[in-house]
Amino acid sequence: DQVGLSLEYIALRDIDEGEEVVMDYGPQWEEAWNEHAQQWKPLPEANKYQRAEDVNEPYFRTVHELGRRPYPTNVATLCL
Repeated sequence: DQVGLSLEYIALRDIDEGEEVVMDYGPQWEEAWNEHAQQWKPLPEANKYQRAEDVNEPYFRTVHELGRRPYPTNVATLCL
């Protein structure tokens, strides 16, 4: 068995049932995010973006099907 990414949190006080727990990434993260948001520009073909959910099918397309009807360039498939 494999375990994916996991994190362990340690509470510094008791947490009441139903209480919301939030994480503060600190001022450095916020500064980096603000800089990114100011400089961000969409990719040249962003208007062609399709959500993977929009091409959700119960099977993977065959090589023949992909030749006639490929997945959008921003959607990747993977078999593990």
